[in-house]
Amino acid sequence: KSATKSLFSSFRSSSSLTGLSSSSSNLSSESNTNSGNATPKRLTPKTEKFGLILVQSNVPHKSIRYLSPSLLKKTNVLESKTKQAQENWQSLSDTIPESEKDPLKRLNLTLTCIQSNNSAPHPPPEIQAISTELIVITGKSENSIPIKLNSRLLMDNEKLDSIRTTFTTYLNKIKEYNSRFTANADKLNALYNVNRSIINARELKFTDFISSQIYNDIESLANLKVKIQPLSDIFKKQLETLKEEDDPSLMITPTNSGSTTPQKRKHAKIVNAKGGLGTSATISRNSISNRFTEQIIREWEQKGEYQYERKINVNLEFNNNILETLVPSFESCLCCRFYCVRVNIKFHHVGSTSIDIPVSVKNF
Repeated sequence: KSATKSLFSSFRSSSSLTGLSSSSSNLSSESNTNSGNATPKRLTPKTEKFGLILVQSNVPHKSIRYLSPSLLKKTNVLESKTKQAQENWQSLSDTIPESEKDPLKRLNLTLTCIQSNNSAPHPPPEIQAISTELIVITGKSENSIPIKLNSRLLMDNEKLDSIRTTFTTYLNKIKEYNSRFTANADKLNALYNVNRSIINARELKFTDFISSQIYNDIESLANLKVKIQPLSDIFKKQLETLKEEDDPSLMITPTNSGSTTPQKRKHAKIVNAKGGLGTSATISRNSISNRFTEQIIREWEQKGEYQYERKINVNLEFNNNILETLVPSFESCLCCRFYCVRVNIKFHHVGSTSIDIPVSVKNF
């Protein structure tokens, strides 16, 4: 599927971009707060800067590789299994499409900056840093869960609280009616069988009104428990994933010439403030900065008078010596496990924003 998740943030400043919010309601000027008064509104000067940043990503089809417990890493390998077990494993592996057998190594994000038409012209804020976390989502209940769950639902505290509150109310009502039925069971049964002979008499039970299945379903949703645990050390930092400038994977093919031979990206010489060549330390820092820009955050591209777009490639590489176990994603009648990759984006002097992208963990 190609579902898209998005998150928006806003920025506003009088002389520089100095605030990031998660709501577009902060985009209005102070004069809008007195809209009920007869006093004319103060026009926002063109020196102020307003804008909106959208962060979007498609849900990836590829999966993160399963990480087994340390006790099993050496023993639970294909070579140590019996011939029959190896054949069974191969049969299971064949059910996975070839396109999904490669592990997920990168997330592609799109940033869209939309400036307000009453804003002073200004470049979009630059990206200072990008970090990643793996969000582990575990859901469980004492009874079979009657609905299909997903990571978006389980991470929405407001919606979860609404579900629990609603079905807790239903559960309490059922218990109340059950108590009243039990207290009046003899009278209700007598009334129920008033026109029946003793031979044809039937016992009226509370389950004739509320079945055990309905009761269990309501109790399950009323007692649904969710645990969310962020793991910040699963993936390497983005700077640690940068490739060297002469890496073959960074070769590009010219688009404006007839040649199909890949060529290296060209880099500008790094000079100091006096016009001379930069020191080795300066060159090293700028080299990392250049690679970070070219390989991960790219540059803003203007798409319209008030709109800019930026493509970001977030690398997902496991840290060495990870102690955690990543259980494959699953959903059963009593419990489930989902995962999200949280991408945090920090802007220069503006603040930060994040987006949670659902991913799956598979053993392949």
